[in-house]
Amino acid sequence: QGKTIDGKTNHYLAAATKESNGYALAYLDVSTGEAVAQMIDGDERALLNQLNAYNMKELVVEETFYDAFVEQAANAGVVLSIAKNSIVAESVAPFIVDVPSYMEHACTQLLSYVEQTQMRALTHLQPFTFNEAEHYLRIDTNSKRNLELIQSIRGGDTKGTLLWLVDETVTAMGGRKLKQWIHQPLASKGRIEARLNIVTALLDDYFVREQLQQLLKQVYDLERLAGRVAFGSVGGRDLAQLRESLRQVPHIKNTLLQANDEV
Repeated sequence: QGKTIDGKTNHYLAAATKESNGYALAYLDVSTGEAVAQMIDGDERALLNQLNAYNMKELVVEETFYDAFVEQAANAGVVLSIAKNSIVAESVAPFIVDVPSYMEHACTQLLSYVEQTQMRALTHLQPFTFNEAEHYLRIDTNSKRNLELIQSIRGGDTKGTLLWLVDETVTAMGGRKLKQWIHQPLASKGRIEARLNIVTALLDDYFVREQLQQLLKQVYDLERLAGRVAFGSVGGRDLAQLRESLRQVPHIKNTLLQANDEV
């Protein structure tokens, strides 16, 4: 399947700014193009808990924030980098169309840092998705560890965890999405029921589910392939994988059209 090492795991880079009601946190995975913005209510500990939950090892901050936070970050295993904003508003506008105004500074700070360090086209990046806190269940780092949602206490790997038990995904993209869902369970009853209805419909429709699984097994990691194309590091094998994956799209669409309306 051409999966990279730990292909079902995101590798996020983050930036944070201090706001009146907490911290604005923006993070993205340069290899997949996924970008997220969210508000962290609370102090530095709450911010570090979120970074640790997603295994984010580098945080971009302003110089005024650096001195006051560097020791705490180091103790948590997070490296701080100083932001030097240089991107003009027009160039970041397409990426921050759906985030509140108080999140824009953190998003701009992160995009600026990525542009300076990567020094390549970042056309594969997606617009920031804003995660509203009230839509998700809050679980602190200690609780996640004790519940063994993603990582086991004894071995430090996924064996025996909830993720290990339920992960039947056949693509790296699906594996990353499932891990995100476990990290941030839904808290809205309407959203929970909508997701459960889709899952139930697929469970009840064996033939559609089986056909989708077989088609998805022929789909490679499109997000990371797009990243390699944008970086100019794409090779012949990557292009062949991209071609094979795109060939499955019409078949996947046709299969979904045959499915229950919930899907």
